[in-house]
Amino acid sequence: MGGSVEVEVRHQEEMTVATIRRHIPVGSTGELIRELRQACEAKRVNVIGPPLAIYYDREFNPDKTDVEVCFRVTMAFVGDEEVRCRILPRGRLATCLHRGGYDTIGESYRRVIEWIDREGYRIIGPPREIYLKGPESGEAPSGYQTEIQFPIL
Repeated sequence: MGGSVEVEVRHQEEMTVATIRRHIPVGSTGELIRELRQACEAKRVNVIGPPLAIYYDREFNPDKTDVEVCFRVTMAFVGDEEVRCRILPRGRLATCLHRGGYDTIGESYRRVIEWIDREGYRIIGPPREIYLKGPESGEAPSGYQTEIQFPIL
């Protein structure tokens, strides 16, 4: 595990995003992010910050994951069948920073969920991952940084 998991509650304002949602092997998420980035460039849509993914499955299946990859964008745009523009709603998020490879991220998820339960919050939406530093950084997996977020009430 990549260090201790410190959880905090953050208020997130609504966010306009470009998205693609598919059922894919979890290992293909990076390819889907690259596809979205290329589509945004082709549409001349300006992206802000790192990519994020929203995972919709109740039970994790690494071979077929319902995932929506997103980039925050500077302004709304007209989407198409593949790339949509939508607004992620504002709300409260339980967040933590996972340091390390994706093979150990499950332990960070477990600790965040335990913290949410212990503190009396309730999960009200699918978890998100913000990829602050990943394979594109050229770092070894031990240097990856992924923010895990759960919408809470």
